[in-house]
Amino acid sequence: MFPSDPTEATAPTSASEDFDRVLADTIGSEALAVCVLKGLVIVYTNPGSRSLFGEPIEHGVTLLPDLALTEDREWLRERLENLFSQKKESLSLTFRAQGPQGSAVDIEMHVVPTLVSDSSHVLAFLFDITEQRRQEEQLNFLAFLDPLTGLPNRAMFLDRCREILMSARQDNSGFALLQCDLDGFKAVNDTHGHAAGDMLLKVVAERLAGCLRRRDVVARQGGDEFALLLPDVGSNGLAQQLAERLIREVSAPIPLGDFSVKVGISIGIALYPEHGRDIDTLLNLADRAMYASKEAGRNRYTVAEKLTDAAPLIVELLAWNQTHAVGIEVIDRQHRGLMDLVNRLGNELKNGLARERLQETVQELLTATEIHFQTEEDLMSEHDIKSLETHRGKHQQLLADVRRFGVEVDRRSMALTMRYLQEWLIRHIETMDKGLGRLLQDRGVH
Repeated sequence: MFPSDPTEATAPTSASEDFDRVLADTIGSEALAVCVLKGLVIVYTNPGSRSLFGEPIEHGVTLLPDLALTEDREWLRERLENLFSQKKESLSLTFRAQGPQGSAVDIEMHVVPTLVSDSSHVLAFLFDITEQRRQEEQLNFLAFLDPLTGLPNRAMFLDRCREILMSARQDNSGFALLQCDLDGFKAVNDTHGHAAGDMLLKVVAERLAGCLRRRDVVARQGGDEFALLLPDVGSNGLAQQLAERLIREVSAPIPLGDFSVKVGISIGIALYPEHGRDIDTLLNLADRAMYASKEAGRNRYTVAEKLTDAAPLIVELLAWNQTHAVGIEVIDRQHRGLMDLVNRLGNELKNGLARERLQETVQELLTATEIHFQTEEDLMSEHDIKSLETHRGKHQQLLADVRRFGVEVDRRSMALTMRYLQEWLIRHIETMDKGLGRLLQDRGVH
C-alpha cells in the first residue's frame, strides 16, 4: 500500500541495510536510477540516481517534484499526490529535470509500492530517455522528408499549404501554387538505369531549391513530380518569372558521372485567390495547367484558368496492361485487384463520398495489400529466395504508408491522393515485384 500522508517522511537510519538489500535484489545494476520515497520525500538514492541528476540528493529533505524543471514541477507533484490519495497500484509518467552540467534531461519514471522495515515506501525507477526522445523527434522529422532528395514530402507540403492558406485569408494576401513534372525523365531511367534517374532527381531538387526565397517551399510529390508554394505572390507576374527561371535551370545539362543528360520541366501555375479559395481547387487547377504545358510542347509553363462549376474535376485512373505483368499468375491477379481498389477510391473521391465510405475502401485496400504481401512472402520462403527479409521490410514500410493515408484520407487533396496511391502501386510492381517474378520463374513458378 502507498503511504496515506505524502508529506510526512523521515530518513531511514538502521533501515539503510534493508534499503540496500531491496535495491540490490530489485535492480541488480548501478546503471539503473532508483529513488526510495516516503511520500514525496526522497529518503534513499542509489548511485545510478545520483549520476542521473548530477548533484547530491539530500536524503530525508529533497522532494522528488523539486528535481523536475519548473514547468513540470507542480504537475508532477499533483500526479504523485493523486497516486497516494487514491492508493493506486502504480504510476508511469515522463517529465524533464536538470541533469549533469545543468543540461535538461527527459526522464521516464515508474513508481511502485514496496514494504521495507514495517513502513510503507515507494520505489521510483527512473530512466534517462533524452537520446530516445531525440531520435524519435528526428524520425518524426524525417517522416516529412523525401528520403531521396531531402526535400519536404507530400505530407509536409500539404501542411504548409494549409498554413499559408490561413495566413493569406487573415492578411488578405495572395500566394502561388506550382505543379511541376519533368519532361524526358523516363527516357533517362530506361536508358541509364534507376541509379542515374535517382542522381538526376537529386540534381533537379537542388536546382529548384536554389531558385527560391527562404520562405518558399519546394516538395517532391513522388516520381518526377514536384510542387512549389510561393507565399505573398499574387497576380504580379512573379510566379511566371520564377517559372521561366526554373525552366532555364532544369533544362541545363545535368552531369551524371562520365556523361550528361538533358530534361525539361512542364509547369502549371494556380494563384490564390484569383483561381480558387481552397487548396483542393488550386491543386487541381495547377495540375490541369501542367498537363496543358505538356500538350503545348513541354518545357514551358501555363497559368491556370478559373474552374467553372460545370467543369468536372479530372481524376486519371490506372489501366492494367501487359507491361504491369510479372509473370506469376497469383501475383498478377492480386495486382489487378489492388488497381481496381485504387480506381474505386479515385471515383469515390471524385464524387465527393463521405469520409466513412472512403475509410471503408481504404480498409479494403489495406486488407488486400496485406494478403498480397503475405502471398509473396510465402512464395519467397517456399522457394528459398534469399531477399525475403529485405522484401518483408519494404512491405512493412508500404503498409505503414497505406495506414497513414487511411488516417488522413479526408485531409488530402484529391489530385495528390490519386497520384500517391498510383505511384505507390506502380512503383511496387516496377521496383520490387518484377524482379521477384523473374526469380520465381527461374524456379519453375508461373
